[in-house]
Amino acid sequence: MHFLAPEMTGVSVPHISPSQIASFPICLPSRKIQDEIVTYLARAITKFESLILTATNAITLLKERRAALISAAVTGKIDVRAQSKALAA
Repeated sequence: MHFLAPEMTGVSVPHISPSQIASFPICLPSRKIQDEIVTYLARAITKFESLILTATNAITLLKERRAALISAAVTGKIDVRAQSKALAA
């Protein structure tokens, strides 16, 4: 913010006008570099979306299996007493 101080006006609440902002020099990469960045980001986003979908599906499946395991244990279809004793030891 200090580099903007010479451009600021006002005493109690410093501010910058839109015309002052428009006059600031801004460095931009070439169009080719911008296109490469966009391509890279598009690929990365696609990869992340795929990973999110895979993780979401795995979470759903694990929740279903957890519910089935609890149901089987509660209804007596499986005996978990031996496993719980082994874990306690």
